[in-house]
Amino acid sequence: MSSGRTLLILPCTDQKPYSKSRTWSYVLEQIAPWREKIDIAAIDCIPNPIDREPFGLVMEWEEWKTKKLDERPCKDKIPQLRRQVTRKLETMNGRYGQMVAYVNVRCYWEVLWSLRRVYRIKMLPRLFHNSENWNSSTARISPRGAFYKYIGELTTTLDCLCH
Repeated sequence: MSSGRTLLILPCTDQKPYSKSRTWSYVLEQIAPWREKIDIAAIDCIPNPIDREPFGLVMEWEEWKTKKLDERPCKDKIPQLRRQVTRKLETMNGRYGQMVAYVNVRCYWEVLWSLRRVYRIKMLPRLFHNSENWNSSTARISPRGAFYKYIGELTTTLDCLCH
């Protein structure tokens, strides 16, 4: 059993605030039993209007910062996004007993996957541990479908971490 709070990283959404989007609402409903022990952050490539760098990670209580802003994730943004996510994780050093990413956007996955060992990030859904499964024909499910189908992996993980 780990001590401390859990950081759950979810993909950003085009709907703001994130917490009102269909995908986040679904996840929030599923994780309700552990909610008091979890902080949530969005991995987001929206450029901060102040310095034009991607926000990287936007904590749930900071989601107001992205209101009326949007940016499509793409491979070109991975280096900047990785740098900003790393900076944010460094500032959080020691604040979380464990980190879990539940992500179905490939460039966000690639950023977090590259940082998973250093920051001990548990990557879910496990389907995407095999990079070939980003191809919907190979996986026989779309990344969006996987987000809903494999929610049990997230709830099982949180049950183990938060008890």
